[in-house]
Amino acid sequence: MIEPTDPRSPEVIEYISLSPYAAALQGKDPIDRELFGLVFDDLPEPVKDTLTDPTTVETIKQWARDGLFPATHAPAIAKLIGLVALDEVAFEAIPQLLERIGLSRDQAGRTTAAITKLLQALTDARANETAEEAAPQELRELPPLTQRVPPQGPHSGTETPARNIIDLRKKPEA
Repeated sequence: MIEPTDPRSPEVIEYISLSPYAAALQGKDPIDRELFGLVFDDLPEPVKDTLTDPTTVETIKQWARDGLFPATHAPAIAKLIGLVALDEVAFEAIPQLLERIGLSRDQAGRTTAAITKLLQALTDARANETAEEAAPQELRELPPLTQRVPPQGPHSGTETPARNIIDLRKKPEA
């Protein structure tokens, strides 16, 4: 009997063909595989999880069962998701590529909508992580805007003295 950890087991073969990460790696030479791995390593954790999670494989299989595309096209769909998520294929190219692999315009539209929903979560995760990385450490440590910060300085909590107010509407006296 073949164990699921055996690389020849049907479960492993299915995972390799339907996992967006594994499918996107197929056909790449060793140098491209290494570069692909480096790009993958820099992705936010939620994106990595989605690209490698068995739940994503189940989602792609469910799409085929729901009639979005023939089951024979599932490996190509998985590869396309991986390539788009890793920025090797432009998101806008998805409908045309789906039609090129043999999906009808209607199937391509419905499949694009499903892929869009899956990739939107990845895009949101990537945007959140990018925003956090872009903010300087000092800004990340600031209290939330909803938290009141007590006033500081010699006049904390008091009105500003009138002598410190300059009326810019008045012309200076000469």
